[in-house]
Amino acid sequence: MESIEVVSSRIAGDFLLNAFMTSTGDLSELTRNKYLFEVRRFVGFLQLQGKVSPTLIDAKTVDRYMAKLATSNLTRRSVQVAASALRRYVKFLLEAEVLSDFVEVDFTSKSSSNKLPKVISKPRLQAALDLESHGSTNREREVALARDLAMAELLYGAGLRVSELVSLDLGDLDRRIQVVTVLGKGSKVRRVPYSIKADEAIGNYLSGPRAELLANREPTEAFFLGAHGKRIDQRQVRRSLVRLGLGGSAHALRHSFATHMLDAGADIRTVGELLGHVELSTTQIYTHVSKERLMSVYGSSHPRG
Repeated sequence: MESIEVVSSRIAGDFLLNAFMTSTGDLSELTRNKYLFEVRRFVGFLQLQGKVSPTLIDAKTVDRYMAKLATSNLTRRSVQVAASALRRYVKFLLEAEVLSDFVEVDFTSKSSSNKLPKVISKPRLQAALDLESHGSTNREREVALARDLAMAELLYGAGLRVSELVSLDLGDLDRRIQVVTVLGKGSKVRRVPYSIKADEAIGNYLSGPRAELLANREPTEAFFLGAHGKRIDQRQVRRSLVRLGLGGSAHALRHSFATHMLDAGADIRTVGELLGHVELSTTQIYTHVSKERLMSVYGSSHPRG
């Protein structure tokens, strides 16, 4: 039987940990040690998943691991360090040609359980998404406003990630049944229904403003267009949300979608499927938000508080 030392050495060799440490020479010794610890912890998780080679690392496994960390007792800072270490490790594996495809390491939507996601209140959403509440001084502003409202309504009405929103093409929306087809993380395709209000805003955008954004420019299948008639990018989406009074976080709309659905009695598994979550634990953070809101309402409303 192999000793613990021999097994540990073999695993380190299989996952190129020594070579990885050598590649981190530009970092401080403290950071290097933290990164090595985090990558070793990740490798241990891979072993438990039956993945005995770094070539088997994929987006689903990384998402599952980050969700596991986020729902543990780790602080947000610890999750951030783990994510940074894994990004560095994935980059190393790509440069070493061990991995053939880039794997995103995301922690922004899976922050630790002591950091609840920001939720936009329903009155604030209603005010920001009301067309009449936004004054328009010229046609250019009216065109941009129609697009901005359509984007915000779809982010909130379908719980989309901003990356999913900007990659939409014209054929991805079926307005007959109000369903949008998106390509999510790990190249996972899902079909999500969207709200009546979102469909109204989309109809307004398609009735003229999109064509005006594309005027005298090369045709494109991109659904949402920037001022120059090209596919809009994530930075432009953030600016659009700021103009609407919703702050600069598209993810806050996704958080709000999930929380408001749960507040209204939706099943957590259904919400998880709509969001495109692989693991139930990723969705469970929203139950903490709803529970906190429930206790707040109880405390302010019950006569004996």
